[in-house]
Amino acid sequence: LETQISEYRLNSVEWAQQKTKYEKDIDTMRTQIQTLASQTKMHQHTIDEKDITIKQEREEKAKYRRDMDGMRLKLEAMELAEHEVRLERDRLVSRCENETAMRKDAD
Repeated sequence: LETQISEYRLNSVEWAQQKTKYEKDIDTMRTQIQTLASQTKMHQHTIDEKDITIKQEREEKAKYRRDMDGMRLKLEAMELAEHEVRLERDRLVSRCENETAMRKDAD
C-alpha cells in the first residue's frame, strides 16, 4: 500500500508538473495568438491605407483624363473658330477685291 501511495504521490507530482507545463504552453500560445491578431490588424490597416491611396490615384487619373478631354474639346473649338474667322476674312477680302475691281471697271 505504501508503494502505491508513493507511486501515486510521484504521479501526482508529475501530473502537476505536466499541468504547469501545459498551462505555460497555453499562455505562450495565447500570447502568440494575440501577437498575430495585432499584426493582422496592423497589416489590414496598411492594406486599407493602400486601398485608399489606390482609389485616390484612380480618381485623380480619371479627373486628369476628364480635364484633358475638356482641354482637347476647347482646343478643337478654338481651331474651328479660327478656321471660321479665316473663312470670313477670305470672304471679306474677296468681296473687297471684287468691289475694287468693279469700281475700276466703272471708272
